[in-house]
Amino acid sequence: MAFSIPAHIASLQHPLNPVMTARCREVGGINLGQGFADFPPPEVLIEATAKAMRDGANQYTAPEGDLGFRQALAAKLARKNNLTADPATEIAVTVGASGALGMTLMTLLSRGDGVLFFEPFWDYYRTLLDILGLEANIVDLIDLQDDAPRISEERLAAALTPATRAILLSSPSNPDGHVLAESEIVTALDFARKHGLLVISDEVYEDFVYSGHRHVSAASLPAASDLPIVTIMSLSKAYSITGWRVGYCVANREIVDRIKLVNGVVNACAPLPFQVGAIAALQEAESYIQDIRTRLEASRLVLCNALCSAGFEARPPMGGFFQLAGIPKGAPLRGLAFALDLLDRIGVAGIPGEVYFQNGAKGAGFIRFCFAKNETTIEEAVQRLRLLPC
Repeated sequence: MAFSIPAHIASLQHPLNPVMTARCREVGGINLGQGFADFPPPEVLIEATAKAMRDGANQYTAPEGDLGFRQALAAKLARKNNLTADPATEIAVTVGASGALGMTLMTLLSRGDGVLFFEPFWDYYRTLLDILGLEANIVDLIDLQDDAPRISEERLAAALTPATRAILLSSPSNPDGHVLAESEIVTALDFARKHGLLVISDEVYEDFVYSGHRHVSAASLPAASDLPIVTIMSLSKAYSITGWRVGYCVANREIVDRIKLVNGVVNACAPLPFQVGAIAALQEAESYIQDIRTRLEASRLVLCNALCSAGFEARPPMGGFFQLAGIPKGAPLRGLAFALDLLDRIGVAGIPGEVYFQNGAKGAGFIRFCFAKNETTIEEAVQRLRLLPC
């Protein structure tokens, strides 16, 4: 019998981020698709990392990461997140936040288990669940433009199945920058307690929350005190180092002990020099994050206004890096066809919205743009959007 790729892997679709990025390069367009900030990292981070390499920090760490780095992370968690974590036993460093999520799902859930999460969702969530043989229990989005809370016990109960074993929160979210209110998080935590669910809180964009909104770490709330909860975080977005792949998760001793075991087998460890160098950034580069946040807060408004003027339906996102916009009414194309046509016509790349919804036809009415770009890039994109008919 000839070898064949397993059916659940053979059926996977390639993510559209790299597809649109490659097409954007071909036409010399402006890439507002893939989600990374194109600012240089803080100089203190670069210098400290280079020094770490020269000083010999080039070998394996413990599977859970360098202790000095975990101590710096614990200090940051106490200072910014109102979280107390023992750096020796309650923090595990991973290969990016996506690695932290993968290790969490691989370690704590079994094939066939269900994970409850919310649309619009980061498309990698669903792909990762498919790879691991987990069931996606998705809470439908009623109205993207509605300010009403997205989390209620009734909506959670409607998505619950007998297989559900975990609930995945994301705030600020990718792709639309929604920031969960504390009351929504408490509702989710109470629901998790009632149904015996693991809670996973993806807080990768925690540093980028804009006017009138506040980031709340789910694990910091009293309602989380008796729950199994894993908090997923990263340095990638805060310091513009997505290619360094340094993420981490925070949980109780028992959970971290299992995650570090699996992480050690799958990845050995995250890159040591990047961990050691990042200690300096955690201690000395808070002003860098504040500056980037201020710049992005302005850029999001500039891009949102330009999209509205060009006929898109958009409102300023509460946080994160992304603007999820409704494509102009009456547009003859939707979804990927619309995104490719937009790139060909004006040279601006976005990510088609169908990947962020369980109903692709519903999502095809949206397109996601990343505004975490320098001001020159945003202004050039705005000028090109003005070429579109209103």
